[in-house]
Amino acid sequence: MTVLLEIKEKIMQIFGRYSSYILPVLKFLLAFFVFFNINHTLGYLKLLDNIFILLIISLLCAILPLNTIVVFGGIMIIAHTFTLGMEIGAVTLIFFTLMYLLYFRIVPKDALAFVLAPAACSIGMPCAVPMGLGLLREPVSAVSTCMGTVTFYYMQVIKDVVEPLKEAKEQNLLENIQALIGGVLENREMFVGMVAGAAVVIIMALIRKFSIDYAWYIAIALGAACYILLAVGGAFFLQADFSVGGILLGTLGSCVIALILELFCFHVDYKKTEFLQYQDDTYVYYVKAVPKIGVDGKAEKVRNRAKGTYVREQSGRAERDYREHTKEGQNLQGSPTEANLNWQEEEQAVTAFSEIDLAEKLEESLKHLR
Repeated sequence: MTVLLEIKEKIMQIFGRYSSYILPVLKFLLAFFVFFNINHTLGYLKLLDNIFILLIISLLCAILPLNTIVVFGGIMIIAHTFTLGMEIGAVTLIFFTLMYLLYFRIVPKDALAFVLAPAACSIGMPCAVPMGLGLLREPVSAVSTCMGTVTFYYMQVIKDVVEPLKEAKEQNLLENIQALIGGVLENREMFVGMVAGAAVVIIMALIRKFSIDYAWYIAIALGAACYILLAVGGAFFLQADFSVGGILLGTLGSCVIALILELFCFHVDYKKTEFLQYQDDTYVYYVKAVPKIGVDGKAEKVRNRAKGTYVREQSGRAERDYREHTKEGQNLQGSPTEANLNWQEEEQAVTAFSEIDLAEKLEESLKHLR
């Protein structure tokens, strides 16, 4: 675990130092992946099915807000469907306009989930995005995962149902529209995926807020179990075209991603939980304090950020560091006695700080505020 914490700290340090460069690169890669996936699924408009055009649009999205990827992705889908047929493009335009109005009205900050949901479905891990939203967002984010799922299956219906009809010699506009709408409304896999994804987001978002130990781990376990039950149930009872093995493997991979998110966003030490109580003239405050865990990679010590205490992981190396530091102090000060005095002063300062009753000080502050 210490190795993982050290890797986490190094990644966060690098990201914090070079975030102005890393974020545009990540947005560029995300935009290119999303647009490439759209062209791979549809690809009717040859102008957009060009690597140089994709690079230019992706570079533009790298310097613009994340919702730009959502907008450009919708425009590309509409453009491809108009190339396939005017009636298909008109239906797609109306459908995406209504969906985008709902998206920007309810969950405009879930752009990342909106664009990643179709990609997650395409690689066989549709549960990854709902689990991430359940850990990091609110229950209302179930709307964004449903929209992403609908977008994925909408493109699949166009490719599998509408495209063969357009290739036929005799064209009937009304039949094409009916085939598109019927293919979407009768798609059992889409509805099962929407219900399962929304349930995972709501369950995990509620459970992780409980004031219980290991709430995030419990949320991940229950979210995974909920998705498996709903997806497998849909496969058996609704005859949805799901592979049980694929569901299990995809959910397992989603759990790994959720645990990585937990490591970076909410990794705490429940063994050091403290229960505090304060009061003023009006209220009595009951506080549960759970310290986060971090690692100081240079000294290889597990650091309790909330309390400022250190637990040495490698005592031998820590002792050598102490001796080297003492030797440097002797060289700088000119005599061992002066160096020892400096160390004694530092130890006395640390001891004096540790003897301060923080609970009493906080209670006095609350009384003064009243």
